Amino acid sequence: MLLSTGLCQTSPSIQHDTSGTLFWNEFSISMTLGERERVPFVRHDYFVQEWEAVGRILVKGFVSVSYFPTFLSKAFLCYCLFGNQVPDSMFVDSFTKYLSPVEEEFIVDIIRKNQLPDDDEFTDFLERFKCRRVVTTENLSQVILEISKQEHDELCPKKKFSAGAVS
Repeated sequence: MLLSTGLCQTSPSIQHDTSGTLFWNEFSISMTLGERERVPFVRHDYFVQEWEAVGRILVKGFVSVSYFPTFLSKAFLCYCLFGNQVPDSMFVDSFTKYLSPVEEEFIVDIIRKNQLPDDDEFTDFLERFKCRRVVTTENLSQVILEISKQEHDELCPKKKFSAGAVS
């Protein structure tokens, strides 16, 4: 019998998580970083065998009940599937969703207006991501893209490890 919680009860004492939602909820909390799009990170207690198991759970959930964890970063998933062929627009989109909602709104507004803000908030943002480049209105979009790719590259060794095991 399929319960409303997503569990399948095969006997009064045995329940199975048919869609993997309980697993993915716990995975999202304990194994990923970010806000609306989350990126897996390497922990001391997760090795190749554990990451391969995560990959098997991902495939099994999708194949058996069409469940796919939508919280995972699009750029990360694209990296898992296609390697380094991640479109620039996907880097920026995933990066903004990796940020807090306030930071996302701030950066998206700057990108949309293509105009540098007058306050120190943007300077603090650039410092947080170790940007040492002089930002002008002409290179603003390029700098945001570079920061997005820099964040991807900093997580890249970790992503390569987890993505290689998951794919």
